[in-house]
Amino acid sequence: MKRIITAAILLPLLLLYLTKLPPVYFMCLLLLVCLMGLIEFYQMAGLRSRMQIVAIPIGLALLMAAYFKKGISKDLLLAGGAAFFVARLFISRQPKNALKESGIALIGLIYIPGLLIYQVALRGAGLEYLFLLYGAVWASDSLALYTGKWLGRHKLYPEISPNKTVEGSLGSFAGGVLATLILNYFYGFVSLIDAIVLGLTLSAAGQTGDLIESMFKRDADVKDSGSLIPGHGGILDKIDASLLAGPALFYLLKVL
Repeated sequence: MKRIITAAILLPLLLLYLTKLPPVYFMCLLLLVCLMGLIEFYQMAGLRSRMQIVAIPIGLALLMAAYFKKGISKDLLLAGGAAFFVARLFISRQPKNALKESGIALIGLIYIPGLLIYQVALRGAGLEYLFLLYGAVWASDSLALYTGKWLGRHKLYPEISPNKTVEGSLGSFAGGVLATLILNYFYGFVSLIDAIVLGLTLSAAGQTGDLIESMFKRDADVKDSGSLIPGHGGILDKIDASLLAGPALFYLLKVL
């Protein structure tokens, strides 16, 4: 019940925020999401606070650079990684745990700002593409949840996520396709067949993104990435599916 109440309050506010304010405000929101996501990830992974203070500004800088550059560039991630190596060298004079800390920092930079960069590009192409991304992801996630509760019998990947079922996964695909078809009817992104392919792909990417975060959480032995949103967990618990679905949508739209 808490989950439904929170969603009923936040979703209309988010919709108003996105539709009534200029694109730069979406960038501000994305920076906030990136900040909170990096904090959650680095705390979950056990990165020292001193190194978090180095890595988090680098992640925010990567996202801002993508916004001003107005494009996707792998060079940004390489530059971000190099910047952390240099900072680690001079801030901490002890070589112990250098590989571990650098690895955690780089994974965080790739996983959060590195994947959020694609949402910057999608917003630059038009607000409707964000509606497509989040509409498909949220419908996929919601239908998976309720289908799994009502019909779930067969475990999907119990080693990573014990509660997910094959039936819930099928519901997720149905939700992704349904949302994509509805939005495609209003915005005319692609042909009917391509819309179905798009919906299936976004659902598959979203489910995979969800499992990736579950993998990290099980390794860290935590239930949620945080407790920011009542009934929903942390910020990573809410954006995990969209992190992978964003690049999937970006590249698929180029070929459909």
